[in-house]
Amino acid sequence: MRFDICDYIVNSFLITNGHYQKRIEKAKKLVGFWEPHPDFLLIQAHPSVGIHDIRQIQKFLSRRPYQAEIKAVVLDKAELMTIPAQNAFLKTLEEPPANSLIILCSQNQDQLLPTITSRCQIIRLKLKTEIEVDVKTLNTKYSFLTTVLNSSSGKRLQLIEPYTRTREEAIKFCQGMIEVIRFQIRNKPAKDLSLITYHLSLFIKTLSLLQANVNVKLTLENLVINLPQNQ
Repeated sequence: MRFDICDYIVNSFLITNGHYQKRIEKAKKLVGFWEPHPDFLLIQAHPSVGIHDIRQIQKFLSRRPYQAEIKAVVLDKAELMTIPAQNAFLKTLEEPPANSLIILCSQNQDQLLPTITSRCQIIRLKLKTEIEVDVKTLNTKYSFLTTVLNSSSGKRLQLIEPYTRTREEAIKFCQGMIEVIRFQIRNKPAKDLSLITYHLSLFIKTLSLLQANVNVKLTLENLVINLPQNQ
C-alpha cells in the first residue's frame, strides 16, 4: 500500500500485529527516512512512555521541517504509553500539525485506549508465525494465574492486592495475563478451550474497564472473584 504526502497531513497511523522488527520495517517504508535525520524523532519506552515524551513530540512537531517535506514521529512500543500520556496525546492526534506524520507501533491495538486507536489509520500486519516470548517471565505469570484460579476467594483478594494500587499497575497486570492466556490458547487442543477462552474474555473486559477509568481496586477484585476455578 502506498501513501503519498497528502495522506500524511491528515492521518496518523497505527501499525499492529506481526513481529516487532516487521512493524519497524513498515514504519521505515512509510516515513522514507530514519534517524539520524533532523525531521525524524523515534520515541522508545524507558521503561514506559510518559507525559514528558508526549511533550517532546509536541515540541518537535511544532517546528517546520528542515530537510524533508514532513516531520515524522515513531513510537516503537506505543502500548507502553501510560494512561496520562495517552490522554495527553489525544489532542495531537486529533489536530496533527501540518506536514507531520505520526506512527504508533503496537503488538496489539487492544493495549491502547479506544480514543487513541480511533484517531489512527490502522495497518494490520500478518500475525506472527513465530512466538516471541520471554519464557521465564511467561512461566512466572502462568504460575501466578494458576495459583489465583486454584485459590479461595479470600486468598485471591490477597494475591491481587499489590496490583490494585495504581491504574498503570492494574493495566500492566491484565495485559500480562492476557498474554499468558493467548499463549495457552495457541498451544491447547480446541476441545480444551472453552474455559480458558472465558478467562480471556474476563481479562479483556477488565482491561477495557480500567482504561475507561473505572475504580481500580473494585474492578480487579470483581475480576478475580468471578474467575471460574480450573477444572
